[in-house]
Amino acid sequence: GPPLLPQSGVQGNRVLYIASQPAYGLSRWSTLQFTEKLMKSFLKTVTQNVPFTHDLRRLNSLLGQHGLPTVPTTLLDVIQCPADVRYNNSLVTMEEAILSHHMSLNVAALLMNEQPPFPQDLTDRQGTDE
Repeated sequence: GPPLLPQSGVQGNRVLYIASQPAYGLSRWSTLQFTEKLMKSFLKTVTQNVPFTHDLRRLNSLLGQHGLPTVPTTLLDVIQCPADVRYNNSLVTMEEAILSHHMSLNVAALLMNEQPPFPQDLTDRQGTDE
């Protein structure tokens, strides 16, 4: 097809292929990585002893130990996921990937002492048919 965005050279048919192959698992993993890197960057402002871990609760605990802002573990639990999600999309639904993304933005806001952009009660909707 013709370029979707002429300056990018991206062909419309390539975009359609990508859109037809959603990677919800990889999206959720990327959200975990974003949240992890964000928390670690805050930790590095006060210590160089930052562990190699994907455990958001552990990182949150370390933030608190160093007197930095922490976030509700209910948000972290929505984001936390096993590495397997990268390779098996059937483990994550579109709704879970989106909710995880939204909660990661809330985590970012809370760490910066800002108002979260999404209602915290979104976490209560996980597993519902709404």
